[in-house]
Amino acid sequence: MKTLTIHSQDSCYVINQGQMDNDLQSKTAKSITLEHGKYSIKIEKGWYSYSSSSETNEPLVILWIYGHDNAPFVNQNTGLEVGTTWTTLNGFNDVLTLEIKPNQKATVCALFLDIDARQSKGGEVEVSFTQIPSAVQKRLTIHSQNNCWKLNQSQLQNIKRHSFNFIELEPGEYQLRVKEGKISYWQQQEEKFKLEPWAMLWINGGKFITKYPAQDSNYSVSESWCSLNGYNDRLNLKVLEKTTLFGLFFDTVKEDNQGQVVLAIEEVALPKPNQTQTVSSQPKQPQPVDNIDWSNIINSPAIWEMRDQQDIVCVTPVRTVVRREEEITLIRKVRKVEEVDASPACPINTNQISPPQQEP
Repeated sequence: MKTLTIHSQDSCYVINQGQMDNDLQSKTAKSITLEHGKYSIKIEKGWYSYSSSSETNEPLVILWIYGHDNAPFVNQNTGLEVGTTWTTLNGFNDVLTLEIKPNQKATVCALFLDIDARQSKGGEVEVSFTQIPSAVQKRLTIHSQNNCWKLNQSQLQNIKRHSFNFIELEPGEYQLRVKEGKISYWQQQEEKFKLEPWAMLWINGGKFITKYPAQDSNYSVSESWCSLNGYNDRLNLKVLEKTTLFGLFFDTVKEDNQGQVVLAIEEVALPKPNQTQTVSSQPKQPQPVDNIDWSNIINSPAIWEMRDQQDIVCVTPVRTVVRREEEITLIRKVRKVEEVDASPACPINTNQISPPQQEP
């Protein structure tokens, strides 16, 4: 197992308060303020491409989230109540769920990160914010150049420590997680809110797939940003060509930071794409199955033991949309609840079956 140690001061990229308020938040990022409720956040369409990347592009966006007046919100993905965090969405199957408490607000700033003296190859992503359960939705479009924050390359180099917060990975399949650690933004003063253990990763060079197998080989890239938020978060990374990991934090002041976060990087056998359920934009409907042999169903004692004299048994064959389209059978009982001049009947597209005849 390899480790990546990200110290709250030594690995901190400082964006001063004026830049954070006036430039990053107001001029660069696309922002939305969320009021009380639960929200599902995901990329609906689009992609982003760095100038040094290949023709393959990744659906990607970086999110900086903070509560108003230091009010905490709940990251439903981690179950943690936090006051601010950085995170990423990588691919169309990546979903972040937030809960904003009553009488409180939180702002989500969506943007891209790149380094100075480099121009993006283009692209944009559309991010949806869907309120649960009302399904009321708002969308932001984040443009590759207008909404891209440029990081200073020399400042990045100054916080890079080989075999500490910067390592190389050979081709293989890896799972990354927060192993241990805690950071604090305050020293010798009252803690304003809890902080989840988190870190940003700049993955660069070679060829790799983030969030594999939710993202397949169609999204193999040579550069990306990914986050780990909380102890339960996992990042599956398939490295196709030798690449590097660089872990860091962002803050406006680093001198009062304390602690560090240690990431575990384990080489594992990741599941194949067809073994993982992915989120589909269009939910599939069960499909009927024809020519079913009813003998095993009719002779099953479990069905008839549940039945009383007023029950009829109806069956509907369907093909499931998970578990490799295995066939199952749904059993439905219909009870005649009123004495009317009509017999109970099975619904349309179902078949009524009778118990097997007992031999005398």
